[in-house]
Amino acid sequence: MTTSSEIQPQFRWSSRLALIFAASGFSVGLGNIWRFPYLTGENGGAAFILVYLACAFGIGLPLVMAELMLGRRGKRGVVGSLQAVAAKSGASERWGWIGKLALLATFAILSYYVVIAGWTLDYMVRATTGTFAGIGRQDSTAVFQSLMDSPWRMIVWGAITIGVTGLAVGRGLQGGIEKVTGILMPLFFVGLVLFAGYALLVGDAASAMRFLFVPDFSKIDGAVIAMAVGQAFFSVGVGFGTMVSFGSYLEEDVSIGSTAAIIVAADTAVALVAGLTIFPFVFLYGLEVTSGPGLVFETLPVAFGAMPAGELVGLAFFFLLFIAAITSCVGLLEPLAKRVRAVLGMRLPAATAMLGLLVFVASLGTVLSFNEWAGVYPLSVFAPFAESTIYVVQDYIAVNVLLPVGSLLTAIFTGWFANRRFWAEELSIGGPIAKAFWLPAMRYVIPIAIATLLIWAQLG
Repeated sequence: MTTSSEIQPQFRWSSRLALIFAASGFSVGLGNIWRFPYLTGENGGAAFILVYLACAFGIGLPLVMAELMLGRRGKRGVVGSLQAVAAKSGASERWGWIGKLALLATFAILSYYVVIAGWTLDYMVRATTGTFAGIGRQDSTAVFQSLMDSPWRMIVWGAITIGVTGLAVGRGLQGGIEKVTGILMPLFFVGLVLFAGYALLVGDAASAMRFLFVPDFSKIDGAVIAMAVGQAFFSVGVGFGTMVSFGSYLEEDVSIGSTAAIIVAADTAVALVAGLTIFPFVFLYGLEVTSGPGLVFETLPVAFGAMPAGELVGLAFFFLLFIAAITSCVGLLEPLAKRVRAVLGMRLPAATAMLGLLVFVASLGTVLSFNEWAGVYPLSVFAPFAESTIYVVQDYIAVNVLLPVGSLLTAIFTGWFANRRFWAEELSIGGPIAKAFWLPAMRYVIPIAIATLLIWAQLG
């Protein structure tokens, strides 16, 4: 049954721009600036980007529309909205389990996301103390490793990140989320563009352009497909439940189609600009594009250490990275808090505080997987995870399994089981393109594409 306390939200977005800033802030985060560049480096550059773009617009865009519509139609959190739409459509309310799957993935991702976000705080402090001045590649690696070897530092920085996120979410929609994203996102966009311009001006722009935009199709295999699919879901923000939750605050006269298109376009643009910010320095200083999760933290300090006023540039960059991280953490925590509030009947600040504590406890597994538990492989009985730490397993299952599977089920539900009249009404102000292509995409294109990509990834 639909949880009775998950009633229609009391608040609405003050404007469509407020939603775009909040949703873009959620989508645009470490996934774009930290995760996207290192996955691009590990998976062949432009070939990976092409697959990613196809997934982001061909699969991600219609799914963002579906999730926003589910939220606006259901007027609840992700679980309650799915149950409400199912009940009104004469379908089983068990479809609400899609929402529970989304919240599970969201919690898993948030519990390691806050740890990575904490790294940016540590590097902000290091930038101000002159650590990067004249630093070389080996010294930079040593600095990063010293952070990985210090669980207490990561715990403290992660706790601060959780606290800042909790304060924003606990203050509600207009008092917290809108204010935070409305101020930080314009600052972030402007700062990132300036950084990219500087990187292209002083770095090896030609090599970066070739790497990012001249594809070598021989690089595409099952593993690259799997990473691109997972990154598209992670980056665009589908499968988490956040877009459903944000959609529940959306006014009835706002175009779902154009709003979703702006969100996905902004997210994709930031990912590409992030690549143009990072790779000119990577190639200029002969650094490794395949450095993995440490790419931003091990390579960019070398660049900052070699440039004039590098300490200030490094501080500004990692501050922007923290902004991106916090706005994403806010988007991850909000649907979880809404669900806890609905199920337990708690006030929002109390629900947020309880979740913050749970996230903190769960984050300890990620912290320790980089040091004390580095040799702990929880799924070692399965060959693909023979040497995968808690963090690696958690990231893979959440991003490459739970998000795509949840999105596949969302497409099946909205395309085949939800009342078609609902979507016709929701898309009535979206123009003829949205009305003509959305339903066929949800019924046929997206389910077949996701299923094929998941199977291909396993075979590859």
